[in-house]
Amino acid sequence: MSESTSEQNRRFLAEYDPDLLAELGTPKDTSWQVVPCAGGDATLRAGNRYLHHPGQPRAEAVQMVQHGAGALHLHFGLGLGWFLDADQPREDGALLVYEPDPAVFALASAHLDLAALLPARNAQVFLTAERYAKTLARYLKAGVEAAVFVSPYHQQHYPAAFQDFAAAYNRAHELRRHESGLDKEALPGIWASTVRSLPESTRAPGAEHLAGVLKDKPAVILSAGPSLERNVIELLPYRERVVVFAIARSVPVLARYGIAPDFLVHVEAQDFVHLVRYAENLGQTTFLLAEQAQRAFFQVPHGETFVFQSRYNPVTCWLNQRVPQWRKQIAATSGSVSATAFHMAAICGCSPITLLGHDLALKGREVYAGAEVNRAFRAAPKRLRRVPGYFGGQVTSLDHFVLTLYWYDEVVPGLLEQFPRLELFNATGAGAAVPRFAPRGLAEIAARYFSRPVDVAAAVAQALTAFQPIQAEDQLNQHLKGLKTQLGALTKEARAFLSLQRDLEKRLKRAKSAKDIAALQRKLPQIDRHNQRFQVLHQQHPGLEFFFNKQWQMFKQTITAVQQRNSGRKIAPAQWVTQFSENLGALGAFWRAVQDRVGYLEKTLF
Repeated sequence: MSESTSEQNRRFLAEYDPDLLAELGTPKDTSWQVVPCAGGDATLRAGNRYLHHPGQPRAEAVQMVQHGAGALHLHFGLGLGWFLDADQPREDGALLVYEPDPAVFALASAHLDLAALLPARNAQVFLTAERYAKTLARYLKAGVEAAVFVSPYHQQHYPAAFQDFAAAYNRAHELRRHESGLDKEALPGIWASTVRSLPESTRAPGAEHLAGVLKDKPAVILSAGPSLERNVIELLPYRERVVVFAIARSVPVLARYGIAPDFLVHVEAQDFVHLVRYAENLGQTTFLLAEQAQRAFFQVPHGETFVFQSRYNPVTCWLNQRVPQWRKQIAATSGSVSATAFHMAAICGCSPITLLGHDLALKGREVYAGAEVNRAFRAAPKRLRRVPGYFGGQVTSLDHFVLTLYWYDEVVPGLLEQFPRLELFNATGAGAAVPRFAPRGLAEIAARYFSRPVDVAAAVAQALTAFQPIQAEDQLNQHLKGLKTQLGALTKEARAFLSLQRDLEKRLKRAKSAKDIAALQRKLPQIDRHNQRFQVLHQQHPGLEFFFNKQWQMFKQTITAVQQRNSGRKIAPAQWVTQFSENLGALGAFWRAVQDRVGYLEKTLF
């Protein structure tokens, strides 16, 4: 007995997209039915409702997608696949389809050849908003142009799912804007600060040594929102019965009330040391510092120091690949130091974890507590956002605070799987509603959980018993010197190619005869050698890709485009000259990008 179309599609999806097959499961009964149209096509109908045009679904789809520019195409609604069939993104693009009704997808898979439709368009279908949103965030990066197509019938019949579809785009777009700004504004400082702090960070113990040392001990995270001062006053009666994690911005307020935090968590590479340099409440505080933290933070008088790392810091990734024994605890981060402090508390085994001063919203024009020390921060109107409030309704927040709210919503479920005993509360009593944290009053939390004093010093001492300090300065200098040599080799190669490009462009302008073209063709191996040397440098020096990720992707795309133009078919001499000129221009753009990146790195790191 031959396989049905549904069975063939299931077999195909088992290899192509097993996650989609898992989402499909066993479809429920549905009122939607496949019905023929007068023109010979088919549509979906339930009573007097339709999911495509009732008479011309194919023409409707063609009309909607015919002007779809952009490398990334996003569809709300699959239905019987008319929009998918009519769409054809660029060869280097992708197509993401959110179909909110698994039963509709089951009908489609009984009528469509998914093996013919999906791979040819680099297409993926999603039946849950969560998986769609996560995948979209990976694709929608800086410089990627997206085209959005919404089935009007799907929007009408699945309004809640359409809101999820729109929210996923808005979330990914906010993240893209943040990453783009970070790359231009913050990364140079982060990279330079990481290198300057390496002598301190490499010899300090990693935060992984703290794993579980405060198991089931209650903790509070003291952020620097406008509610902090009120929250600190509420905390005073319970101070000795809870583990206190603070951030640099909150230290001056804590000092006024005589609170010495157990842990100070700091991530930023910017100059924030003025917030802690003369603080009198940090003498016994354990500092939890990112590898990129300003070196002065390592040198401020305090208790012990533990270091954590980021998987997004190219300097750290490069060094860890070369010296794996220098790896340290990876911190989950949203870009908010308080979110990192929350993750550190979870790693220590603390539970419950309660947020204080975690407004993530404005109070009038006030963004942070302690205006006298945080006065430099002013919110530009274009960065303002409206978000759900702690007590309902909407409050005014900022774009990067919104990303932190998204981060909690996405990351906390995984942390709850990792730490199943973890309980989470938000006792800020103002500001934004923080996803996954139950709103509670601090007195209520304290009555149930803050039962006895916590000996944090003993826990930290226990964490240090297995730590063996290393002296890594000589080895560190050797690796930095090696990186500088590699960058010099890339500069030399880029200059050589660009010089060759200028020479060949002059020859191209004079190329008239077959002899001229033959002379140009003899230069092709020379071009190939430059490209091969980039590949060899990339392969022979592990970790270099972390600094040249965009350039490496650009290289692969350029080589693919060149190979497609040089497909082996015979072409006229004039066409060969045009093709050669295009190839030369694309490779020149790549090598200029490498040269610019090297200059940027040399200026930033050395």
